[in-house]
Amino acid sequence: YSKFGMERVDDVHRELWGYFDDDNELSTGFFNEREKMHLEDVKGLIKGAFLLFYFVLGIFILTLGFFIVKKEHEILGRGLSYSGIAIVALVFLLILISLIDFNWLFTLFHVVSFDNDLWLLPVESRLILMYPNAFFFNILFRIMGYSCLFGVVMIAMGYWIKKTFGKRK
Repeated sequence: YSKFGMERVDDVHRELWGYFDDDNELSTGFFNEREKMHLEDVKGLIKGAFLLFYFVLGIFILTLGFFIVKKEHEILGRGLSYSGIAIVALVFLLILISLIDFNWLFTLFHVVSFDNDLWLLPVESRLILMYPNAFFFNILFRIMGYSCLFGVVMIAMGYWIKKTFGKRK
């Protein structure tokens, strides 16, 4: 806000999220060409992440339905519990790594996720000034919080299914 002003930053932020939602193009001229090309890559990555999420969710629902129909409650309960434990463990590992060296994790994410060097922007880049590492650090912790909650719910569901249906054979 101090660099560009609150109203300008809010306008650009709205435009950017509209761009990611396919509601508009980046037309204000705020970002340079390299930043725009990187944002195009980011948009593709976001779309891919949502596709992967919905695919995995579909597989999860189909698998859940399969084990319920087959009345394989013990396997279902155990699978949910172990999957939840794996999610919680992965979340804690990512949190630990990010607390030790978030820049390393952030760089690794970019190296793995992008097939070009457009993400290597100068420190004075408007994109970096608007969205510094702290922004992404906070997003990571929010995602990890939701993921951990999902893992705990899976553990609880697995335990409940084993306890409720495991004795009915």
